[in-house]
Amino acid sequence: MCLANPEHPRIRETLSLSDYANEAHIGIVSGTGHRLLEHAVDQARIERRIVLELPRFLGLAAILLTTDLIATLPRQTGETLAAASGLKTLSCPVPVPSFTVKQHWHTRFHNDGGNIWLRGLYARLFQQPEGNESA
Repeated sequence: MCLANPEHPRIRETLSLSDYANEAHIGIVSGTGHRLLEHAVDQARIERRIVLELPRFLGLAAILLTTDLIATLPRQTGETLAAASGLKTLSCPVPVPSFTVKQHWHTRFHNDGGNIWLRGLYARLFQQPEGNESA
């Protein structure tokens, strides 16, 4: 999905492929979502104008709220950031495959109370309902 400033001067309720290609982007340059997005954009033969690269999502909402840049990121992360900061959410006009996030831990921590709590917290925050797996 894409995120933008709710007061963005050119983007309204939808984002066309040509709008997407013409806007300036923030690129999140790590993780599975980044690799899948880059591959999808390459396959669609779209050249994005990335004017800022961030290693993670930290600070992304503040930057989007104070600029006319847009960002493309996994749906669950985008919805969480948008709900917390009031950013505009838009469907990405480039189809990007979904991916599964899995938790792994050492067996010695399987019954550890703190580890159980943290795993449960992550599951509640990031688990998607059945059938809602789009990126």
